[in-house]
Amino acid sequence: MKATRQDRSKATNHAKPHYLICSCLLFFFAFALGMVSNPYLQSHRELCKPCETSLNFSLPAPEPVSLMHDMSEEELLWRASFAPKIGHVLSSRVPKIAFLFLTRGDLPLAPFWEEFFKGHDGLYSIYMHPDPAYSGLVPRNSVFFGRRIPSKPVRWGQINVIEAERRLIANALLDSSNERFVLLSESCIPLYNFSMIYTYLVNSDVSYVGSFHDTTPGCLGRYNPAMAPQITAEQWHKASQWVEINRALAVEIVSDEKYLSLFQKFCLISWKPPCFSDEHYIPTFMAA
Repeated sequence: MKATRQDRSKATNHAKPHYLICSCLLFFFAFALGMVSNPYLQSHRELCKPCETSLNFSLPAPEPVSLMHDMSEEELLWRASFAPKIGHVLSSRVPKIAFLFLTRGDLPLAPFWEEFFKGHDGLYSIYMHPDPAYSGLVPRNSVFFGRRIPSKPVRWGQINVIEAERRLIANALLDSSNERFVLLSESCIPLYNFSMIYTYLVNSDVSYVGSFHDTTPGCLGRYNPAMAPQITAEQWHKASQWVEINRALAVEIVSDEKYLSLFQKFCLISWKPPCFSDEHYIPTFMAA
């Protein structure tokens, strides 16, 4: 199951690195909104009007009290892989943006996010993937209360980072109203208000991945020829792991077994030169 050539082409063309603002200090998906200064968007200001929710959809279903469940990893991915690729059209609900936080524990910038989400209930979903050993308490009146999903240990640069991202995406896909999926770290903050971000993303039909290919040691230098012929050197791409994707691509990512298995075997931090799978998996998957 792969993205169409047209969808992949659109995503690549719209996701140049200079559209991205994320170094885990700023909110990465200002990549999309940072483009408001782009001449194209200057002539299309209607995309950035304040969010209007008077759409022809029924009211969104209430968020579950808890996202915890007893599904195995295999069952979760299996269920998510059968999720409809078009969410709000099939469910006749208001489309939502899923904010997927990959964290170690507490969210130090939670006050910023609380203010960001205020007054926009029903237009977003939150999913938290902390370390399993994390035992911090979240206030009941917080937007983050009950938003933790079953998690597994994650270590910097290792393949389990990709597995955690797929876990977040899979949980979010179970809600058919989630139309856009934003991967975030605990160090990200929004640079624009919710209305602008929501309107821009919900009206977009492409994904935002800052994918590029070059022959430097930090990109092609990490490619392992053992990945061929499934992944060629020309298809090997790099991007920030903090991406924004549409529902169709999200379904394809959680359904993938072919390319993930190659990364599990041939893209390891322990190799020389080290290979950081989180920087290569999604952009290479889209290019392959």
